[in-house]
Amino acid sequence: MSKRPVAPPLAQPPWVYSPKEVSEWLESTASGRRRTGAPAPVWVNGFRTQCSTAKSRSLLRSLHRSGFEPALAEGGLAGAWSRLVSSPGRTELRMTRSGILTRVRLEWRADECRVRFQFRPAILLHRAEKIVSNSGLRWNDGRPE
Repeated sequence: MSKRPVAPPLAQPPWVYSPKEVSEWLESTASGRRRTGAPAPVWVNGFRTQCSTAKSRSLLRSLHRSGFEPALAEGGLAGAWSRLVSSPGRTELRMTRSGILTRVRLEWRADECRVRFQFRPAILLHRAEKIVSNSGLRWNDGRPE
């Protein structure tokens, strides 16, 4: 009966030696794989999508529930500017929370509604996803800017 060869035992760690020698020993026994840092955070300035006109009504309700208010024209040209902010085919809502101004612009076409979210300043991707999904829209249906 043949005996299997026994692997030689690993050298004992030099714990009695200096920290430099210990770190060298640890590096020599470590695998070749290096750790990579966390991925860089992704910042988003806005988001665009489309929905049906029926869905836009429920979208407006959920945005009002979330604290969005109709945008009012500001500045010296308030009268002329107000028709651009809100018209029969267009509505703009605004909300400021945690120092971030979020604007939502809805534009109605024949049988669809175009929705655009804008974030000033830019916010992290996961926060933008949360704001859009809380409004009742799906993040995957649109595209970030």
